[in-house]
Amino acid sequence: MSTKLLKDGADVLAVPLTRIVNASIISGVFPTSWKCAEVVPILKKNSSKDKQNYRPVSLLPTSSKILETVIHKQLYGHFERNSLFSRGQHGFRHNHGTTSALATMYMRMKDAKSKGKEVVCASYDQSASFDMVEPTLLIEKLKYFSVSEKSREWIKSFLSNRTQKVRVGSARSEAVKIPFGTPQGAILSPLLFLIYVSDIDLWIDEKYQTSYCDDTNVAIIANTKELAVKELEKVSAKLMTYFASNFLVANASKTSFMVVRTGNNEEHETKLSLKVAGSEIEESKTMEMLGLTLSNNLKWDDHINKLIRTLKGVNGLLSRLAAHVPRQSLLPVVHGLLLSRICYGLAVFGETRTQEEDPTHGLMSSLQKEMNKALRLVCGKKICDRVTIDSLLQSTKTKSVNHMVAESQLREIWRSLEYGLPLSEYLPTLDNNRSRITRLEGSRHVEVSRENTYQSRLAKLWNTLSADARQEGLRKSCVFKQISAVILDMPL
Repeated sequence: MSTKLLKDGADVLAVPLTRIVNASIISGVFPTSWKCAEVVPILKKNSSKDKQNYRPVSLLPTSSKILETVIHKQLYGHFERNSLFSRGQHGFRHNHGTTSALATMYMRMKDAKSKGKEVVCASYDQSASFDMVEPTLLIEKLKYFSVSEKSREWIKSFLSNRTQKVRVGSARSEAVKIPFGTPQGAILSPLLFLIYVSDIDLWIDEKYQTSYCDDTNVAIIANTKELAVKELEKVSAKLMTYFASNFLVANASKTSFMVVRTGNNEEHETKLSLKVAGSEIEESKTMEMLGLTLSNNLKWDDHINKLIRTLKGVNGLLSRLAAHVPRQSLLPVVHGLLLSRICYGLAVFGETRTQEEDPTHGLMSSLQKEMNKALRLVCGKKICDRVTIDSLLQSTKTKSVNHMVAESQLREIWRSLEYGLPLSEYLPTLDNNRSRITRLEGSRHVEVSRENTYQSRLAKLWNTLSADARQEGLRKSCVFKQISAVILDMPL
């Protein structure tokens, strides 16, 4: 039954589907006819004759996803209400994301360096994590997390006796059994994986690791670099043991290792290495973190320069498209190919100007220039027309780079404070410091403890909001509306 058929016949089909859902939950049995996935290979790149160039896309019955959504809501609610997920896990969770993971990791390292500590970090590579989930072990973990017996029976039924067949054109292969892993394309698969790795805090201290699903990053803080490396080797050994104990495949040789070096004489110091599961990992000058490139001096210049080169290529494509595509059709393309790239991770690597007299960050200006080129193409203007940036932004209803940085950072701070995310630990409010009674008490005014740091920039930006906007318990829509109003007073 197609999605269109289910939508068109919703008034009639809602009753029998509800009965099927309730019968499945009560009996602890997932319908067998919904367990077969149809895999369609999609060509990614290069020759169509090489099977390695295809991405397998798994198609599941739409009706099965309705049942999964009901189960997901209840199971996810149980884990969030009881704080059962790993605190360092940011993947597939409400109010979490890649930005919260990156900001937490970055703030932890910046905070340590500002206190005169040494920092080393590592990123660990896993392969086909969803496919390696062992059903029996997952059921045992569900029992440990106080999931009821009937619910465990349902999860066991959901994962057992699953099959898949491949479709190429009109041809279909024979169905084969899938004994391991969670089904690709299923609503429940990401949640089941998060549950599967939720006990990682029992192996590694939560203050060390930050994860986004199967991407794991560890930062170790110590008095000397040598001590930090030794501690990182111990943590890495525990992590590799944890992966092996859970049938997860971790490639030790693909682990990336970086030593934070921010002093003037750091380049003359001896390069360090990290020993992981018999492999020796050489120190790297940069490290990839969820699609962003962080340099060992804790700056994002390499990432932004790479981004600018990408945007130049996008603008070249847009200039060629402009000759054949109506102007009004270019704006969605600009949003999809250019603005989306600028926005990703902007809360972490972006620099905000709140006043006209604030110094301009060169790389932020370069990002704005590339945006201006794209907006001129949309508006059919040239540089010689001398159209102001403000006019371009108003015509296309687009925010400037500075406004996007401020908005994304303010939203991230609000989420962290409102929901107690790890980032909030580095943004202490006067409400929590009872020894300081001020007229700002109760308005979540963030203390600015050190100047010219990532923490101080976020704190100053947050404090530009009114006391009403900062108060606890406001609806998200109300807060975001006030944030949108505040950034309009900031320079372009």
